[in-house]
Amino acid sequence: MNFKHVVAIVRPDVLTAPEGALRDLGIRGMTVIKVRGMGEHDGVDFLSRDHLSDYLKMEFYVEVPKADALIRTIMEVARSDLPGAGIVADKPVEWFSRVPKGDDTLPDVLASRGRTGGLHAASYGMGP
Repeated sequence: MNFKHVVAIVRPDVLTAPEGALRDLGIRGMTVIKVRGMGEHDGVDFLSRDHLSDYLKMEFYVEVPKADALIRTIMEVARSDLPGAGIVADKPVEWFSRVPKGDDTLPDVLASRGRTGGLHAASYGMGP
């Protein structure tokens, strides 16, 4: 199974809104990081802290068929009439594995990074 890494940098109030929608899409996990930054503004001193705003960086690893619906959901929830509402991006994932637990066998990283596209995600609880 192929995956995408979806990253969204959005206003902090956006985090609570998509939870139900994410569950409906079958999204079972995400990483959230508090960040500070600024968007496109003319004449801004990039070194000045006065222009930085608080945002949340949300990261997801999702199966390719779910990526477009996830991006659409984030964009609908984060929509704003004000500039600087955030950004959303995705990129393909070359390799994916969960960190093994307990006595689980470690994945053979070198063998799995061959031309076949990496580990089969289903063996790590991410696929069918």
